[in-house]
Amino acid sequence: MKKSTRLTLWLVANLCFLIFTAVAASLRGGDPRVLYVSSLFALCSASLLWMDRLNGSYVLLAVLAPFYFVLYGMLDLIGLMFGAYPPSIAAGAGAAEWGILSGMLCILLGYAAGVRLGRSTDPGRRAVADWPQPHSGGVAEQDAQHAG
Repeated sequence: MKKSTRLTLWLVANLCFLIFTAVAASLRGGDPRVLYVSSLFALCSASLLWMDRLNGSYVLLAVLAPFYFVLYGMLDLIGLMFGAYPPSIAAGAGAAEWGILSGMLCILLGYAAGVRLGRSTDPGRRAVADWPQPHSGGVAEQDAQHAG
């Protein structure tokens, strides 16, 4: 998928989610969690911007990010939609939300740094792709020596 297509998909998905959460919150009398839930959704869907193919380097991030949203944002989203969850205006809730957003940002930056390190052309910084040849059949070689 082309980069411009991925960017368009990400922008449309986030705009639709923002509109959805704003409408849901306004039907319940307003809720300050709209910004938090929308920001978390934007960060968790950012892996769409980097995924160029389904078996690429960013597929694990694309699997992890929705789980992160479910763990840290789904209850707030349900509260926005149905009003069953009290507003998170308790002391310290803002700090916790900032911590959750910062955590996802750290996951994104760390994963991107790891992918760049793995793609490095410098042999000193590149991870070994395969075991050295003498170790490739270690168990089978030992069994053959003991049998003969």
